[in-house]
Parts: sequence; C-alpha cells; structure tokens
Amino acid sequence: MPARRILVRAVWFALVTGFAEAAIHGIRRWGMNRLIWLGTDFPWMTPAGYVLLFAGPAVLLALLSWAMPRRPDGSEASLETSATFLFAFLGTFSLLWHLRSLHLAGTALLAAGVATQVTRLTRRDSRAFSRLVGRTVPVLSLAVLALAAGSRIRTTGVESRAMSSLPEPAAGTPHILMVILDTVRARQLDLYGYPRATAPTLAELGEGAVVFERAMSPSPSSLPGHAALLTGLLPHEIEADWRKPIEEGPVTLGEVLQARGYATAAFSGNLFYFTEESGLARGFHHFSGYHVSPGQAVRSTALGQFLIAGLASVRAGRGVEAPVGWITEGKSAERVLDELERWLATRPERPLFLTVNFLDAHRPYDPPEPFRSRFLRGCPRTMTVPQCVALTRTDLYDGAVAHVDHALSRLLSLVETEGILADAVVVVTSDHGELLGEYGLVGHGNSLYWPALHVPLVVRLPGLQAGRRISDPVSLADVPRTLAALAGVSDGGGIPGKSLEGLWTETGSMPSPDTLMASARGSINRPPEEPLARGDLYALLGWPLQYIRNGDGSEELYNVADPRSETRDLARTPLGGALGAPFRSALDAALEARR
Repeated sequence: MPARRILVRAVWFALVTGFAEAAIHGIRRWGMNRLIWLGTDFPWMTPAGYVLLFAGPAVLLALLSWAMPRRPDGSEASLETSATFLFAFLGTFSLLWHLRSLHLAGTALLAAGVATQVTRLTRRDSRAFSRLVGRTVPVLSLAVLALAAGSRIRTTGVESRAMSSLPEPAAGTPHILMVILDTVRARQLDLYGYPRATAPTLAELGEGAVVFERAMSPSPSSLPGHAALLTGLLPHEIEADWRKPIEEGPVTLGEVLQARGYATAAFSGNLFYFTEESGLARGFHHFSGYHVSPGQAVRSTALGQFLIAGLASVRAGRGVEAPVGWITEGKSAERVLDELERWLATRPERPLFLTVNFLDAHRPYDPPEPFRSRFLRGCPRTMTVPQCVALTRTDLYDGAVAHVDHALSRLLSLVETEGILADAVVVVTSDHGELLGEYGLVGHGNSLYWPALHVPLVVRLPGLQAGRRISDPVSLADVPRTLAALAGVSDGGGIPGKSLEGLWTETGSMPSPDTLMASARGSINRPPEEPLARGDLYALLGWPLQYIRNGDGSEELYNVADPRSETRDLARTPLGGALGAPFRSALDAALEARR
C-alpha cells in the first residue's frame, strides 16, 4: 500500500534526521561547551519534533495516494518517489542549516542535490530500502521512548537520592525565597518613587522590609546577572559569556545551603540563560526550566527554528517585534507558579531555598489584559511616530511590570498558604535593568548605563517590625553571601563577597568600591550604535558618579543621581577628567589582579 509506505518512510526520515541532529547538539553542548538553548531532553525530543513536523505533509501525501485510482502507469510509485525526495530534502536542509555560513539558497540547492541522489538510490532497489525502513523504524521509535523514559527516571531518582542524603538542619533555620523579576529596573517601580503604581505588591512588601535604594547588578544581561546572585562572582571572574555556560568550579548558594540541610528548588521562566545547561542549576535538587511539550519538541529541531524564525521575520516586517520565546517555548509567570504549586504539594518537611524567575517584563513588552492597557495612552496628533513609539513602549513596559507584580502577589499568597512565608527570608530583585530610550538605546545587554544596572533589592526578614531604606550603593554580587549568613553560614561556605547585614544592623559600612563593578563581554554582529560593539565594557560606581571604559579605550563619566542630567558625559570636562582619575586607577588595578 503506497499510503502506508509513505507514512512509514516519513517517520524513518524524521527519526534519522532527528538523531543526527541530536548528535550535533550533543557535540556542541558537551564537546564544544556551547549553549544550545535546549533542555536536557533534546536527545529524544529532537527526533520526536521531526516526526511532528513531517507528519503534516506525510498525511497529505498518503491521503492523495489513497484517493488516487490505481493506474498501470505507476502514478502511485511516482507519488512515493516524490515523498522520498521531499523528506530527504527536508532532512538534509535541516542538518545543513547548522552551517550558518552557507547562504540560504545554497543550502536549499545542496539539499536538493542530496535528496535527488537519495531518491535515485532508493528507486534502484526499492524493496531493499523498504525492508531497511521496516526493520529500523521500530528500533528507532523504541530508542526515542527509552530515552524519554530514562530521562524521567534519572531526574526523579537523582532528586530523591539527593534529598534523602541531606543532613539535619539546625533549629530555627529560616526558609529562603529569592524572587528574580527578570528585566525589571528600579526606576519604573513606585517603591522607588515612580509616579505610576506599577508594583503595589512590592511596595507593600517593602513597607516591612529592608529596601536598598541603589542596588546595582554587575551585568546588563541575564547569565552573568543570575550568576552573581547565585555565586557572588562578578562577570569578569567567570568564564561564561553569550554562548558559553558558567564553569564547574564556583560554589553556588544552593550547594552551600544543601550542606546546611536545605531542600533547594528553582522555577525559571527564563529559558535562555537561567537553565540547566547554563550551569546555574547546580545546587538545586529540583530545577523546573524547559518543559516537555509538542511545541518545545518542534523548537528542538533546526527545521522548527527555521520556520519560527521566518514567522518572526514576517512579524518584524509588519512592525511587530518577535516574541521572546521564538527559540524556546515561552513560559509565563502563571505557568511558573503552577509548577511551583505542584512541587510544594509534595515538598519535604525541612527548610526550603526557593528561587523563582519571572520573565514577563522582558521585550517585546506584551503583557496580557488587563495589564496591557492599564497604562496605555493614545498619542496626540502633534506627536511624531518615533515619539509615539517611545511613549507606548514605556506604557507597555509598565503594564508588563504590573503583570509581574501580580505574579509576585500570587507567589506570596501561595507560600503563605503553605506555611512558609512567616518564617522565611524573602529577597526580591532583578538580574539587570532596562533601557527605554535613555542614551538612545532600548533593551539591555548593549551597554553599562545606569538604567540597565539599577535594580530593585528588597530583603524581608522574619520578625522585622518596621521597614528600613538603605541609601548606600550595593552590588547584587553580595546577595548570596548575605543569604548564606542569614542561614547560619558565617564564613559564606566558599562564596566570595561580604554580607550586607551590617547595613541594616548599623554595624557595617559601605562595601568597598571594587565590589561595585559591572562589566559586559563584547559580542559580534552588534549594531554600531551600541557601546558593546566596541568590545568589552567595564564600569565602576562611586556614588553619585559612574565611570565607564569602552572596548576602544574611550571613557565616560556620569552623575547618575539625577535622571534629568544623567546622560551628560562629564569625561571630557576639566572636572570630569580629575574625577575620573581614581576610577581609572581602580579599574586598572582590578583588571591586573584578575590577570
């Protein structure tokens, strides 16, 4: 039956392509130590994704073959040959797409040539090929099922064994909840004086907590920002970059707390950089990142990413920014909370270290209703198009922040219902800030300007009766050492930095200037207007001055205390030259110490 043979051949080509591509993923991830932005299930999800992708055209061709009247001219065989060419072409094109140096037309032409040769070989001895397909499809299918089952069993078993081997915690050990409001800048929060009530939940939490008014992320991007929160290391002290995960060496906060008897779990909406493959899952017994779904299976294939990227290009051509999850299946705050709620239902009865990441304030600033229209204003007719875009961009970002704050409200209610909140240290912060037109830039990861580094930092302590506001500048790199101290690890357990406890107990002082450092590694193919296009960036903060050294050696100096004048570069003024000298020497000393 030609229809049946078409379907079986489609599955065979899909599985062969999928396993070949899974091997490429494995080489890149484990052989080359590169980020591939896929979960640990890619060895079986990639073949499964190709089966889903090939299923559509296979079913159409099978129906056409079934409906076609039997003719002596061999029309059914011709259709079967066409199906072989199609799936050989799609499989070859998908594998060649990994060679990004090839032009798209050249890739398609080469794939067509390979498919032509494959089709000729299969026609030459059709029966032998059919036997090969018939014998190997069951084996390949069983391999997919075995890998899927093995992945689930391994994950569950490792978590269970790790939990059972934990030491007994000390009496009075507090729960710790760290909430990362990804891409939320402090300037856009009513807690920090913003006129709009974008985050009422956070503002209410801050009334009975320690609020740091000048907390600085050491990085404008997610991977080093999260790494600082979990290891205490600054970006220039780790090997990770845009496409490389954090190395094995640094001890993480989760590992330190596990040694104190904590059960640790993380729930991430950021499926780009707060993932298992980024190295930041070390120290968590349970890590909820990538999920198993048909959509993620399709996104685990080169062909699926190619099609989704094409759709994103069409959206961009229409003036619509591509969704943040075009490579990975996006995870909303609601889904993150659902996963947390399910885990809490079976949680162990011991102190918990929970880390929760919400990505919903990330570009393209597309929150659901009613948050999308909460702050949205119409543009006056006298306003130019760029002015209108800038206005609505801010409105949509504010709505996205409000959506994240709503998720924070549900999160706090959830842990309160579970009896965790009363005895918990709660930290709410962000991995980095965001630019909304300042300095002529939008987004993050492109510069070290203050709005991209200034983040919220709220620490709620059990038994704290009244809130405190700390004006001393602090670095997020000191957060893990602080949490370790609050858990009873006085020496930090190998985490560098210093505890911020002294700032709210009035026994400490402002951290030394070298801890208030930020940096970003240069990246290729950046727009020329972005400072990152000039190479590695470094910044030092000595309030109220921020010093920046660009990759080409040029320097910038800003007074960031007042947003109305913070974009005025003082470096080329006589006063700025004198003020910049100590920063220049301090940065040279820090970089020399690293070497």
